[in-house]
Amino acid sequence: MRADRGEEAGADPGVLRIAYTTLAPDGAPVEAESLKTLMEAVTLCADLGHRVEPADPEIDRSAVVPTFLTIAAANTVVNLAGHPTAGRPPRSDEVERVTWATARMGDRVTGADYVRAIHTAHRLGRQIGEAHRRKLRWFEICEASSRWRHDNLRDQGRTMRYC
Repeated sequence: MRADRGEEAGADPGVLRIAYTTLAPDGAPVEAESLKTLMEAVTLCADLGHRVEPADPEIDRSAVVPTFLTIAAANTVVNLAGHPTAGRPPRSDEVERVTWATARMGDRVTGADYVRAIHTAHRLGRQIGEAHRRKLRWFEICEASSRWRHDNLRDQGRTMRYC
C-alpha cells in the first residue's frame, strides 16, 4: 500500500544528485536577484549533503517561448468560449487584459500552427527528458519571484521550482 503523501513529504530523501542552470529556458537575461536566490538554494542543498553541479540542458531555446505562446493562446480561446456564469463569451472588461490579449493572439493561430507547436513541445519535452535521464533533480530559474521555501526541497517531483 502506498504511503500517505504527508509521510512521503517528511521522508529523508537521502543524497540527491542536483543539477542547476543559470540560463533561462529561452535564453533571456536573468535578473541578478534571481541568480542570487538560485545560488542560495544551491548552497543550501550542498550544505544538506546533496551533490550539486551546474548543468545546462541542451534544448532548442529559441523554440520555447513561441511554442508556449502558441499553445497557451489557442487554449485561452477555447477556455474563454463560454462564460461559466453568463453562458456566453466574456467581454474584454470581464477578464484580465493579459487573458484578453492572449485570446486575441489565439484567434490568429491556425490548426496547422497549433499542431506544429504541439510537435515542437514534444521535441522540447524529449530534450528536457534526456537531461532528466542524466540528473535526478533540476533547479530552474523563475523570474516571477525570488522567493523560495526550504520545505520545497522535499518535493518528490523531478523538477523543483522556487517561486
